[in-house]
Formats: sequence, structure tokens, C-alpha cells
Amino acid sequence: MNVSAQDEMKHFGKKIYVDKVPVTLNTAAFMAFEVSTSSYNHIKTAQRIRNWNYFWGVVGGYEVLAGLSYTFSGNDNSQIGLIDVAIGGVCLGIIPKREERFKMHLRKAVELYNEAIDDNSAK
Repeated sequence: MNVSAQDEMKHFGKKIYVDKVPVTLNTAAFMAFEVSTSSYNHIKTAQRIRNWNYFWGVVGGYEVLAGLSYTFSGNDNSQIGLIDVAIGGVCLGIIPKREERFKMHLRKAVELYNEAIDDNSAK
């Protein structure tokens, strides 16, 4: 796919499209860097949020599973297992709000990018 910095971006859900073809966040960041640094910064912020969401998902899933297995293994000190489950639940619970921030940054990046290419083509 040949993507130029003059192609308009669209945002649907958690993906960015250029000419009805989904592009990775790295490709979108590369395109935005050529046109609008503020758009580029929003895409990079969205990438950082997404990467941390993966981290919190793995840690939360591990804590919940480890806590449940410790609790139901028959140990006398099952409170530690319940604490692990609670920690895992908190780690997993923060992800939906962070995903909303991720989508907000993508929306703003696409908006700024499209404004910048409109300004450049008007000149």
C-alpha cells in the first residue's frame, strides 16, 4: 500500500483508516509526523496508553488466576489469595477508562491531521 501524507485519515472505533484501509499506529504516526506534530503527539500518547493497557491486562489476569489458585488450594492463609484477586481486579478494572482515553487521543489525532492537510492543500 502506498500511503502519502495527503490522504485523509478516518477513525472508527479503535482503528485508523486511510482510503478505507486500516493502518497501524506506527504508519499513522509516520504520516502525521510529516504534516502535524500535534497529531503525531496524540498518536504516540495513544500508543503508550495501549501498551500500558496490555501490561495491566497481563498483570491483572495473572494476579486473579494466581490468587484464585492460592485461595482454592487449601492453604490456611487464603486471605493472601483474596488480596491477589483484588489487586488483579483493580488492574483489570482500570483498563476500560484508559481505553476511552486511547480512543479520545485517536479521534483528536485524526481531527488535527485532517485539519493540517486541509490547511496545506488550501495554500
